[in-house]
Amino acid sequence: MAQTLSIANHNGCNFTREETEWPVFNGQEYCGHINLVAAWAVPAKVHESLELPNHIDLYLTPEGHWAAALEHAEHHLLHTKPPTEFLVKGASLSLFVPSGWAEDNGSPNTYSDYRVFQRSPGFWDAEKVEEAPPELVGAADYF
Repeated sequence: MAQTLSIANHNGCNFTREETEWPVFNGQEYCGHINLVAAWAVPAKVHESLELPNHIDLYLTPEGHWAAALEHAEHHLLHTKPPTEFLVKGASLSLFVPSGWAEDNGSPNTYSDYRVFQRSPGFWDAEKVEEAPPELVGAADYF
């Protein structure tokens, strides 16, 4: 059964199911669904890699492809090899990891970035992306 993403968009309005998930078919064969992810739930590095402003909502395939348009996401899902890893925010992590993941790893932080990676075909795992501490230029001069 397909999962849906129920989050508020960047204007504070809630998306309905019809606005967040679309099934994709290749002829008569179901290939998966695509979710619309509100801008605040998209890691900043994703917007940067797509060369888009960070206030744009994006589409996410069940294989981890990000796209700025539904048609592009459909093309990725039908014609592009799945990435071996990709970034999501904790708000959309449940689209990829099983519900039991939180029991072993703690509830994901909505606003934190997570690296999702494939352990075996069709099975994703995740880990929190830790922010690198800022470099202290000249700090050695003080110690």
